[in-house]
Amino acid sequence: MSLLVPLPVSNRFVFVAGFLTLAVVANFISVGRLGAQERSSDQTAKWIAGLGAKDYLTRMKSEEEILGIGCSAIEAVTKATQSPDIEVSIRAGRLLTQLLAQDFDRRKEKFLAAKYTVSATSDFPQWRSFSKLAGSSLASKKLFVAIIEHRRQKPQRRRSTESSEYLGYLSDDLEPYTPLPSTVVEIADELFYQLAIDRPKISSVDQGVIVEQLSLSGFEANLPKTMVKSVVESQYADEIGELISAWIVQKKGDQLLTHNQIEIIYRFGLTGFMSDLVDVLGAENSKRRIPAAEAIAKVGGSDAVKVLAGFVSGDEVVVMHAQPDLKVSLPITIGDVAFQLILQIQKTPLKDFGLLSTAGTMVFTESPIFGFADRNSASAAIGRWQSSRR
Repeated sequence: MSLLVPLPVSNRFVFVAGFLTLAVVANFISVGRLGAQERSSDQTAKWIAGLGAKDYLTRMKSEEEILGIGCSAIEAVTKATQSPDIEVSIRAGRLLTQLLAQDFDRRKEKFLAAKYTVSATSDFPQWRSFSKLAGSSLASKKLFVAIIEHRRQKPQRRRSTESSEYLGYLSDDLEPYTPLPSTVVEIADELFYQLAIDRPKISSVDQGVIVEQLSLSGFEANLPKTMVKSVVESQYADEIGELISAWIVQKKGDQLLTHNQIEIIYRFGLTGFMSDLVDVLGAENSKRRIPAAEAIAKVGGSDAVKVLAGFVSGDEVVVMHAQPDLKVSLPITIGDVAFQLILQIQKTPLKDFGLLSTAGTMVFTESPIFGFADRNSASAAIGRWQSSRR
């Protein structure tokens, strides 16, 4: 049994008549659009021809009209740059630059206003890949646009995408190729490029701008792993190191350093944070004392031993290492950690002082933590070391 019920004849007539009316209207609109496009194309061709007119005012009027047509004239103007008429080709080249700038500004405004990655990608296809590196926040989008604008100002030699990995190009072949950075290291280079030119030191004003950029979700989520790679491999390693220092200062405020900030200081070898690290090391019951001690050992230079020496008698237990075979746990104190680091700085064999290796690892060096079997052994070893210093 069919579920389709035939319409009465009168209703079928109305339905068919309505359908035909819609088809006629749609065709009329389509023809209207084509007609408008043809008229616009004819007008563009007319004004392009006017670029080679003998009369100067006609040539100027033609330029104004083409600019008024806007982005839709780009294709025709691009072809006109190859005109055998030298006057037409020169003026068309100048107009093309202005039209492309207009088109870029239009797409830029639309891109920054877009709320979703998909809609933003329609004008800049390479944004999808870029956002995976630097996040998709408004700050990331502004950075993306800034990089494109900067690179647009520098003529790029046309290169095959087969030989290098690029995030893409601006829109299509009507526009000069604009390769974008495809790694975090390249993005970091781009961030600091202008700061490095004719500027031996970064001004505080510029620092504020770039510190804000360092808070981009992509960078911040990957600190310190990603940015360490950027510092090591970037041609602007010193500038990046300075700015990361400023970023830490801004983030920590009046508080003690966080675990992540201590790790950044350690991995980057940043100096200038000794007093902050000492404050963390002196904060009893803090889980950040071991990483702070390690960071002091690495970035403290000749002062590291002096700082750590003040803690070698510390008896606060910071790690309990289980020893299943002996059915006991080996307590590791902050003094054990400080003493171990001092001996490593001085390149003294740890076994010479009776330190026992545990299965635990130091937070950053990933080397075993060494401690003493008991407090009497610790006191005796520290006493021998202090005597050797006198």
